[in-house]
Amino acid sequence: MREKQYHIAVIGGGASGLLAAIAAKIEGGAQCRVLILERNERVGRKILSTGNGRCNLGNTVIQKENYGGSMVEKAFSIFDQAPKTEAYFRQMGLICRQEEHRLYPYSNHASAVLDVLRLQLETLQIDVICNCRITSITPVKNQFRLQSDMHSYFAEKVIFSCGGYAAPALGTDGSAFSMLKLLHIHYNTCTPALCFLKTEPERVRALKGIRLFSQATLYCNGKLLKKERGEVQFTEQALSGICIFNLSADCNLEKNNAAFEVVLDLFPDWNLERVRSLLWELYALRCEFSIEELLTGILQKRVYLQILKQCRISQKHHRLVSSYSVSELEQIAVFLKEWRFPIIGKGDWKAAQVTCGGIATEEVFSTLESVKYKGLYFTGEALDLHGDCGGYNLNWAWASGWWAGTHAAKEWNQNNDKDQ
Repeated sequence: MREKQYHIAVIGGGASGLLAAIAAKIEGGAQCRVLILERNERVGRKILSTGNGRCNLGNTVIQKENYGGSMVEKAFSIFDQAPKTEAYFRQMGLICRQEEHRLYPYSNHASAVLDVLRLQLETLQIDVICNCRITSITPVKNQFRLQSDMHSYFAEKVIFSCGGYAAPALGTDGSAFSMLKLLHIHYNTCTPALCFLKTEPERVRALKGIRLFSQATLYCNGKLLKKERGEVQFTEQALSGICIFNLSADCNLEKNNAAFEVVLDLFPDWNLERVRSLLWELYALRCEFSIEELLTGILQKRVYLQILKQCRISQKHHRLVSSYSVSELEQIAVFLKEWRFPIIGKGDWKAAQVTCGGIATEEVFSTLESVKYKGLYFTGEALDLHGDCGGYNLNWAWASGWWAGTHAAKEWNQNNDKDQ
């Protein structure tokens, strides 16, 4: 079994791992030997899948409300000091375009982002070994032994950039967390995030394929947790769309005695009184038409028919709009402002875009170095931080990778200077 020696080794060739290796090499200099160990046949596979193949590589407006997890405070200290995403990639030759604060490569192809990162690896002469699954990290004197099935790798500094559990088809199946258990490093329970939310099928099956602009609010046992505004998409058994994805991380269905509910407001800019007035206006205008025509031009007919069904308003005997009672119109008005969907499940890891949970904030210093093992650093999705849709998670990947890589190399330089 061969042994290979490096100064800094990065486990994981995803977004944060690539940036960590690049930052470490730049900070460490030509004499610093940097290695990336990637379990897939090539680095950066998950990058290619982001933004529907366009790679939403960042957001120019970052606020704390866009993030969750125990690492939020440390993360925002890092965001304040790390290079801005657009400027950093410009230094590598990538130019971006903005769409409502979201950053995309100018070519609109995710491959452009990965291509410039790979060129940077080549330029800096960073070693990359693919099809290499590391199974253990063992502290040995003043370095670490990284064990794969075939080889042992030794490094003075190690950066753990293995990601979380989301998108297992792309290699991030959470198996790397077994190494953390062996090291007794605590991580918070991991659950899928940025995924659809399941509800009772009879509430949504008839709406399959429809998109509705609304304000979506998540409640747990009647307590408001989070609000999002945007398009809600309906499937046979679930609510989907970006605003639903952004609610999913807060929907911890494993919590005991927790009843979650999503409430849709189809008229988020109107109060209830204004909705009532609209219904009476339409009542007067369409009194001689069938009852399902009341909101024609306002909502798709399938949506309104489902509302009538859930309000249990009879559609038999060819009823006319004029036959609506005051209580029925009031019921519809309230329903338009508060359409309730009990949540009975959520997308699994295959459907999730990111991981909620991960290495707890108390396990790392502000440098992202382990508090238990000097020289071991963590980045990206492995840490307990998750962001909304819109480039926020890649913002964290780049920033945390740069931060950990830079600090690992600074510490290596200091140790190297002492030895000389």
